[in-house]
Amino acid sequence: MSLVAFPSTINYGETSKITCFGLTDVSWTPINIINVEYTEDGNSVIVVEPNITTQIYVFGYDSYNQPIKLDIIVYVNIIVSPQTASVDLGAIVELNAYGAIKYEWSPQNYLNKYNGNSVICTPLSDITYTVVGSDDYGHSSSATITISMTTEDLITITPSNSTIYEGDSITINITNVNNYHDLTYEWISNNYKNLYDLNGNQIGAKYGSSIKINPWQNVEYTVNVYNQGSIIGTYIVNVNVIPKPMEILDVDLIPYKLLEPVLNRNKRELMKLLIKDRILSEKIISFYYTQLQVAYTYEFTNKNGTNFRMKWMTYHQVKNQSEETVISFSQQWNFFKFINNNQTRAGYTRSNFAFLMNSVNQIYLEPV
Repeated sequence: MSLVAFPSTINYGETSKITCFGLTDVSWTPINIINVEYTEDGNSVIVVEPNITTQIYVFGYDSYNQPIKLDIIVYVNIIVSPQTASVDLGAIVELNAYGAIKYEWSPQNYLNKYNGNSVICTPLSDITYTVVGSDDYGHSSSATITISMTTEDLITITPSNSTIYEGDSITINITNVNNYHDLTYEWISNNYKNLYDLNGNQIGAKYGSSIKINPWQNVEYTVNVYNQGSIIGTYIVNVNVIPKPMEILDVDLIPYKLLEPVLNRNKRELMKLLIKDRILSEKIISFYYTQLQVAYTYEFTNKNGTNFRMKWMTYHQVKNQSEETVISFSQQWNFFKFINNNQTRAGYTRSNFAFLMNSVNQIYLEPV
């Protein structure tokens, strides 16, 4: 008496043939995944199409008319849609995976979240995503999606034009220009061109083979390349700044320590963290109900009367390794509109920050 599945592992959307040997008068469960049931060489056969890894049972009787129960697992590998996509700069692409219970996407660049079977991508450069799906039977599988940009105005770090979201950081590198040795570099922004201090030094100039900036508007850098004190080349580098989609800002603004419970909508864990860190809750309230800068420079007075500033440390700041401001005043009001437009009376919200705000408000309205 045995069960044989062929194949025992399938991709989502495929079928598996299961044959029961040695039992009579059989019945199968679950029945909702059975496409066909028939008899072959005296054995009961079913063709199944499970959407996820599934344990299948058969009940029957042996040659001694004794009741027997057998089971077998058909494992399902995930598939993705689309497998490839060519998009214009700024386009929004929905990426989907099927065949598992839990999903995790990487890298997280340009995604509105990093888990779930469906994510939103707003790419600025060619990128390949890997999604890993897992189920309750310990089975995991992965698939990839490759996104290609169809326009030439793509992010390049060195040395041509780059495009980033406003407020995001970018590192621009210069390496081995014309194969010269002993080179030094001077970066002059068009915002400070022809401006000098009393000692004749260029105001706002940056030096070195790389610079890290987080601009809020388009900026052009003139890069002077020196060898032994003489300019041997001049290059122009443009950084084009475009508005950040609200869906991405809705993730960037979440305090990093609260990111996982917010994205997973784990209300219990989120409330626990907020209650434990009441000062962080007050900073979130301050961000929403007062001016933006108040939240970033929030001052706290301890029991000894000492004033000190509390860091905000959003996901954006950790991701960019920067404590620079995440959002401008103009963005802030658009973001508030986004929050309000994504809420319902039933309390369900597609906005991550609105979910966080609702949780904070519960603490203040219903003190623990």
